[in-house]
Amino acid sequence: MPEKSNNLKINKKLTIEIKSIKGYYYLDAWVMSHIIHQATICLCRRFLNKANDPAGRLYDSMVMAARSVPANIVEGSSRRQTSRETEMRLTDVARASLSELLGDFMAFSLSYQHNACAAPRGKWDGC
Repeated sequence: MPEKSNNLKINKKLTIEIKSIKGYYYLDAWVMSHIIHQATICLCRRFLNKANDPAGRLYDSMVMAARSVPANIVEGSSRRQTSRETEMRLTDVARASLSELLGDFMAFSLSYQHNACAAPRGKWDGC
């Protein structure tokens, strides 16, 4: 009789069914990482331009760091079935990407003389 695993099922007809691995949809970290990614794109489009970021490196660095967080959470979640160690490594990479993004936000704030801790003035009008 063919072996069965949690995600792989072999029928009598010798067809293979693979269960969907979408448990990350329910992780708060994955949802928040998407919010952070969208907010980062909004901030970069609004405040970074050719005058203050001529080569676009800060823009690219911030957007890619924000993008890699949900991507690493998804990959770690999907590798969970194979190895817990790999899942933890990829989760750590996601955390490191958030730290990189925080560093970029602070560099942006200090370079362009924005007070990161000041109370917001006026109503936020979106992107």
